[in-house]
Amino acid sequence: MEGSITDLSKYSYESALDDLDTAFRLREKADYQDFVIISKEQTQEQAEKAEIMLLLEQEVLLQKMFQIML
Repeated sequence: MEGSITDLSKYSYESALDDLDTAFRLREKADYQDFVIISKEQTQEQAEKAEIMLLLEQEVLLQKMFQIML
């Protein structure tokens, strides 16, 4: 996903929880079922959402780091 942190401002906490729940359920299906088909689109969507989550966490960690340094 391309974009800056400000582009991520539309991504709410509730959306993040929903995305984490979806990713968890897909992984759980793969762990406990004999055979699971996950489409390329689902995989790509989850990868993009994971990237958003990482960028948001990076922003939080950088803010905390600067607070400590000051």
